[in-house]
Amino acid sequence: SQLDQLPAWPDILQLVVLDMVRSVCRTQPESKGKYIKLILALMSSQHTSVAYECANTLVQLSKASSAIKAAASCYCQLLINHSDNNVKLIVLDKLEEMKASHPEMLKEMVMDILRALSSPNVDIKRKILDIVLDLLSSKNIEEVVLALKKEVVKVDDLSESAGEHRQMIVQAIHKCTVNFPDVAGAVVPLLMGFLTDANTVSAIDVIHFVREIMETNAKLQKQVLELLIDIFPQIRSTRVCGCSLWILGEYSETAEELESAMEVIKESVGPLPFFHIDEEDGSVRIDMAEEERGGGGSGGGSSGPKVLADGSYATVSATTMGAAATFTASPNLRALILACDYFLSAIVASTYTKLVLKMKKVGAAPAQLNKCAAESMLFIVSLLRLSESGAVSHSIDSDSKDKIDLCLNILGKGQYEEGSILTELLTECRQSFATMIAEKNAEEEKEAQ
Repeated sequence: SQLDQLPAWPDILQLVVLDMVRSVCRTQPESKGKYIKLILALMSSQHTSVAYECANTLVQLSKASSAIKAAASCYCQLLINHSDNNVKLIVLDKLEEMKASHPEMLKEMVMDILRALSSPNVDIKRKILDIVLDLLSSKNIEEVVLALKKEVVKVDDLSESAGEHRQMIVQAIHKCTVNFPDVAGAVVPLLMGFLTDANTVSAIDVIHFVREIMETNAKLQKQVLELLIDIFPQIRSTRVCGCSLWILGEYSETAEELESAMEVIKESVGPLPFFHIDEEDGSVRIDMAEEERGGGGSGGGSSGPKVLADGSYATVSATTMGAAATFTASPNLRALILACDYFLSAIVASTYTKLVLKMKKVGAAPAQLNKCAAESMLFIVSLLRLSESGAVSHSIDSDSKDKIDLCLNILGKGQYEEGSILTELLTECRQSFATMIAEKNAEEEKEAQ
């Protein structure tokens, strides 16, 4: 019959038939049931435009779940199989409309929609993730997270948009774990591997995600802390290091955790002091702990008077480090400190101080407590001497110096009793972060409504 041959007709004739069907159904709504079969037959057409129009017509003419499901399936096939990005974007707009009117139906097709993430286009990926994240449910969350985990691993680090792709997927996983905390344990170990990512933006997203997990998911705190301590020496981004140090200082609670945190910071800072003075010629030499590699090595030398043991003067030749100097073979914190990152240096001092105060609270032995306090003060004094040595490109700023001086004052006087300053250091900062998270979640819930 002609009906059986309909899918083989040219696309123009098929579209004419489809237009006639719509016209008849508008004038004779009681007859539209018998035309659904015709539309379903046309949906198998090899012509993309015909299949797309069939799906649109089904959505317009029928509210039956079978018809809606067939239309959604057709949209998904077009999204996956068509190579034209403009077609994909148009189809995604249709799925966005269906999401508002038939969300339960689309929830069953989330995995089909996610298959289109293979597209390299950033706008398409973003639209797909936006749709999928609004369709999450307890039934599909595990499959969605598993698919996103595979996708984040597949991102090609050599492509120009790799950082943006990974950032979008990390943010999507973050939202999944906020709405369904039980899946966090499955993704945190994988994501923490990206803290060493050369793309700083995606690494920052990951550490912010980890920080929020530490506050909102108490069951994962111990596991995440152990992973962070293991990976910390490999982190090279100053912002990621700063956030990691804050986590170590705030969430290390047991004696074992405090000791491990102290050790990894010491390892990352390297041997102290940061420089030494040659006894023979009085020159100041930066101790990079390892051989310096990369561009921007030593700059010009500066000289100044130095008083020797017998009271006479000697010339000091200081090896100055330009702002662009890199220390790729040095421990991570040491490299950043030698590059004059005094804001991070103040965070290190603050973290040391928090850890020492917490050791006192957990009842550490006096000898161990004094040892850790002395090591912390040695770091602070070495930092201040480095800043004033003339061996680095510029000295410490006043804000960072005030914070470091406060830490030195607390450690030096042994003021471990509860007080306003100690309360701010140990409790108020974390309380403020918890309040910020609660407010952010409340805003997101309000926007979703």
